[in-house]
Amino acid sequence: MRTRVNSMRLRMQLINSGTTLTILLSSIPAFAQVTASKISGGLESTAMDRKLTRSGKVAVLNAIDEAMKTLRDDAHGFEGNVAFGKFIDRRNLCESMICEKFIFSNKEIPNSDIEIEKRDDPLDLADDRLNVSAVPYSFDLFFRKSVEGISIDEIKQTIQVEDFWVDTAGKKNRLPADGIQLTPTGTVISYRYRAKETQHSRFPVDVVVTYLRWSRTDPPGTVQRLESIYLSRDYPYLTPEMRKNKREAQQSR
Repeated sequence: MRTRVNSMRLRMQLINSGTTLTILLSSIPAFAQVTASKISGGLESTAMDRKLTRSGKVAVLNAIDEAMKTLRDDAHGFEGNVAFGKFIDRRNLCESMICEKFIFSNKEIPNSDIEIEKRDDPLDLADDRLNVSAVPYSFDLFFRKSVEGISIDEIKQTIQVEDFWVDTAGKKNRLPADGIQLTPTGTVISYRYRAKETQHSRFPVDVVVTYLRWSRTDPPGTVQRLESIYLSRDYPYLTPEMRKNKREAQQSR
């Protein structure tokens, strides 16, 4: 599916300490990932990049709009949603918990990988995590050939985000308007947000969008190329003991 050196992904985590932003790159599944060659600054040639067609742009915006509804508002039936394309495969990734990936192919968005992951329902406090309901957890859209034609403002407007993200301590953090550079060469730019709540919202959703550029010294106005859009629910961290305590508290009411 994905022409990568390996399957590890790099997710940007930002810790706001006073006025200093520290960037941590960790190998957890998120589409802020880039290949090893890109991290080292060896970007692909211009022949590998392309301008997204008008229909392709509409397809991308429709896909992320539907993905946000699925994750934020808990919309059902995503497997048959034509906005994601044709459902082609389903993969089980874990043994002790539920984590299934649903893979789509969208002819309007060529050279892309589109995946939705389901995990065990965090609102179900049962001990046996393999016998609880599987619910949508994340959406990944990755371009194997980065594309021009969609700005970060168009993405933000489509999926309706706040201009901040929320760290593990619940603190709101704001990123620079032009994103954060993830590589020393300045060729990988990441934007991170929290989705706006709506009247139908059931879960908070985190947004990570990654663009590529040729170098840190690109002149102002140089078009960046979209590489990936990653949306994921922000679930509370629960250990088996914490889940047990919550279950007992509910039963004692």
